[in-house]
Amino acid sequence: MFTLTVDRLEGETAVLKTNGSTINLPVKYLPAGVREGDILNLSISRDGEKTADSKKQAKEILNEIINHSN
Repeated sequence: MFTLTVDRLEGETAVLKTNGSTINLPVKYLPAGVREGDILNLSISRDGEKTADSKKQAKEILNEIINHSN
């Protein structure tokens, strides 16, 4: 989990700071009512099932293209 500080809000963009890095993120992805100076927790995880589904779909489309081009 990452801890981010809302440095400032620039229109529809939030400027977030963490460990010397800056991340710009649309405000619509943040909790309602977020303000400058708020501390946010961010968690990122891999979705193995959706990744496998996406790869399967891409393979099916590629096979369809290859089979129809003959």
